Amino acid sequence: IEYTTYLKDVNKLWLKDFQTYFENELEIIKDYPELYVNDKEVRYFSIRTENYVIEIMGYIRRFWNWALNEELVNDNPFAKYKLNQPVYDDPIAMTRNEVSKLYSVDLVDEDFDLVRSIFLFQYSIGSRPGELDSMTKEKNLIELEEDGEIIKAVEYTQPKVAKKTKRKPATPLNALALEMMNKYYFKTNRIMPKISASTYSKKLKQVFEIAGINRKI
Repeated sequence: IEYTTYLKDVNKLWLKDFQTYFENELEIIKDYPELYVNDKEVRYFSIRTENYVIEIMGYIRRFWNWALNEELVNDNPFAKYKLNQPVYDDPIAMTRNEVSKLYSVDLVDEDFDLVRSIFLFQYSIGSRPGELDSMTKEKNLIELEEDGEIIKAVEYTQPKVAKKTKRKPATPLNALALEMMNKYYFKTNRIMPKISASTYSKKLKQVFEIAGINRKI
């Protein structure tokens, strides 16, 4: 499906219509599949959570602020448009036993093993999936001297923190993180291989089920 809009046509009503469309696009695809016949990206679409919709609308708002600064537009439709703040559940930490079960479970499927490796690496350094996607060995992997020993570390700043400081803290890689990274070290220039968010989420749930971890984490 192709759609063209012009900056001059964007107002409060347009923002509301776009957000409603984006929230319900999966249902629209089911009702009007003929509109998406030539769209190869449809198969990658996943359920639009409220936080994800808010994030996309936030991107549009930032673009609009840029357009205002560049004097490409005169009006700000977001001035009268209420955009909710994302809501996150309280983090639930894994127990040592659960980490051990996840690490030890026999996974024949290579994709499942990759997803487990990515999760355990993230768990070790405290990063989110989106943050890990952009990390490369050249840009983020460094060496530090600690107690006379050279160790590897990952240097990165979480997006929210990066807006407030240019400092990049370094997180030393423990034995688990090093093991997960080294499995794919020569297969990619990234810290860890990249897979789509929807595939990662879907397969991670399956891996947890195989490992016998059934509670929400």
